[in-house]
Amino acid sequence: MIRVSQLVANARRMVGVLAVTCEIAAAQPAQTVNDATRSATRLLQSSDAKEVAWGAFTAAQYDLGSAVPLLIAALQRDRSTDADTHGLTELAILDALVQLRAQVPADLLRSSLGRWPIATLVLLKDATGDPDAMLLERLRVTTDSEWQAIGNLLLRSKPPGLAYRLLEGLRLELTVYVTDQPHVGFGGGMGTGTERGCNAANAVPGFPPLADYEFAPAGPGATILSIGPETVYYVRRTLPPPFVPCPRGGRAEKPSDEDRVKYLNALVRAQGETLPFSRSNSVTVLWRNADAFRQDVSRRRQALADQYQHVVSLLVSANRLTDDESRSLSPTITVILEDMRKNKSEPLPVVSR
Repeated sequence: MIRVSQLVANARRMVGVLAVTCEIAAAQPAQTVNDATRSATRLLQSSDAKEVAWGAFTAAQYDLGSAVPLLIAALQRDRSTDADTHGLTELAILDALVQLRAQVPADLLRSSLGRWPIATLVLLKDATGDPDAMLLERLRVTTDSEWQAIGNLLLRSKPPGLAYRLLEGLRLELTVYVTDQPHVGFGGGMGTGTERGCNAANAVPGFPPLADYEFAPAGPGATILSIGPETVYYVRRTLPPPFVPCPRGGRAEKPSDEDRVKYLNALVRAQGETLPFSRSNSVTVLWRNADAFRQDVSRRRQALADQYQHVVSLLVSANRLTDDESRSLSPTITVILEDMRKNKSEPLPVVSR
């Protein structure tokens, strides 16, 4: 049975779609392809940023592949306008290039990646030139779905520097469960992250309907952005004027260590190795006395460090890491003690963290 709330939600979505359709129809009278081509050409060469945005919108609406060179030229042009207007015009151009399935020189997309990452990454998948340098740079300062999408693209080409970016500053955890009951074991859990991003639209008059790109789970209406250890999807929706999306680049953040290990494993597997490597590790230690406990924890910690070094060695032998890079890398291992003993009269000794 369909719930009333579902019917209401569906009705609201239909109203939104109709509103966008009516807005487009009112703003864009019917044109022939030749008329649209002339209009897009004039608008894309304008010095007015909003007219350029309308030119990009027209090119996408009429599937004007001939407008791609003008769109690329407009993306390069320095428009004397405020940052918000400049950014929204940039989005209109990027979206038109996406809709036209254009091949864009990778270098022209460098500044767009931080403001409109999803549309830019869609274009970078088939960009001309070498996008790897900017993707490696971005890999340092983003997280969640954007990081995974970039990681997927880099795993296709496996450029020099990728393995080092994945290993640099990697933090591993060793959780030690201490028990005084033989044959008792304990397990740990993995933390979860939250997706960051812009969740609001602003009202800015004078622009055509603009597309809002958002990362999304797999499902109806979602499009694959990139395939890899974590396949990344996005949705594109058109906002009715005067509402416009806000940039989704966000502030610089560090990537998660869980993701980095997952993509390291994919890079190692590409060399035919199946070594399992985990960011969060747990062991159960049977309590006997303080000295034996310190030795046991030290041995478990060293085993994890050895596993890390083995991964480094595999990547060096596959020419994914240089010798100089490998010598500069060392694991950061945090030891977490969980006292599960029934008799806690003797406190756990301090161990190296």
